[in-house]
Amino acid sequence: WLKPLLALALAFALSGVAALVWEQPLLLLGGLLWLPGVALAGRRFRETGILLAPEHALVRSWSGWTRTSTYVIRRRVQAAWASSSWFQRRRDLATAGFSVASGATGQDYAALDLDPLQAHRVVAWLAARPEPA
Repeated sequence: WLKPLLALALAFALSGVAALVWEQPLLLLGGLLWLPGVALAGRRFRETGILLAPEHALVRSWSGWTRTSTYVIRRRVQAAWASSSWFQRRRDLATAGFSVASGATGQDYAALDLDPLQAHRVVAWLAARPEPA
């Protein structure tokens, strides 16, 4: 957690130096604009997840400025998946999601930046469901 904080301090210091050198106070304001972005990113990371129960799942995710909570019934799930991008693998994170039978085209729900074990539990949860008789 120290590296991102040092990067922010460095960006703010550089914008302050640039503001003094070029006598542009708006450059100092540009250095302050990093702070809300860091706060929102931390909140997004803390409040994203998937809760699995025997017959349903709750998916909480962030999309831009809005938080979405979705209740998914297990029998409506067509596929569950877990994946990770190159950036996520560097940080030991993964994305997990569901494809749900809904409407003409279906709907996908995903939670980004989860623990890889939790992401793979989502796939195992769907694989363990009993087939209808």
